[in-house]
Amino acid sequence: MIRIKGLVRAASQMRQQLQAGIRPEDAQRLREQVASMLRKVETLCARGGTTPDLLPTQSRQAYLYLKELNLEHLPLRSTPGTRAAGASLRIKNVVKIGDYLADMCWQETDYRANSGTTHVRIRKDIQHHADTIEKVCARQQGNPTDLATPTRRVYCWLRFLLDEDNLAQHLAALTQARAIVEHSSRTLGGR
Repeated sequence: MIRIKGLVRAASQMRQQLQAGIRPEDAQRLREQVASMLRKVETLCARGGTTPDLLPTQSRQAYLYLKELNLEHLPLRSTPGTRAAGASLRIKNVVKIGDYLADMCWQETDYRANSGTTHVRIRKDIQHHADTIEKVCARQQGNPTDLATPTRRVYCWLRFLLDEDNLAQHLAALTQARAIVEHSSRTLGGR
């Protein structure tokens, strides 16, 4: 079994960079760096008479992480000068809005199938709040990657739910959870 020293560390560092956001001027360099790492791994595997699929688990996962990165849509952060280094945007009530939306999703679910109009209404509300967050960020000369961590998490959750499949799966999971809770309440209440 072939071992590629530094691959797991390189993938971990790349993950950290992407979580922090990439400066627009560094995006091309990062793309080239990832492409170079992938070529090196594939070349070393070929020389060893193997493939990346047969690497040890952590190395294989690191390789797959790098291979599956969407290098055309990197998370960009604002350029230097627009915000002080390390400064984070603060927007009031975003966490409360996240709690409100989570509660609304829970209240809209029941053991019956959710209607299409419910999905549309919830999605429209989520879209409104995500757009508002982006507008506030732009007014403050930043972007969502500059948000304080709790606020950024809510924003990411909203963006995640804007994908129709993700929202449908989320609401389906809540519907199942609600049915289990109601069943448990009836079962325990009947004793």
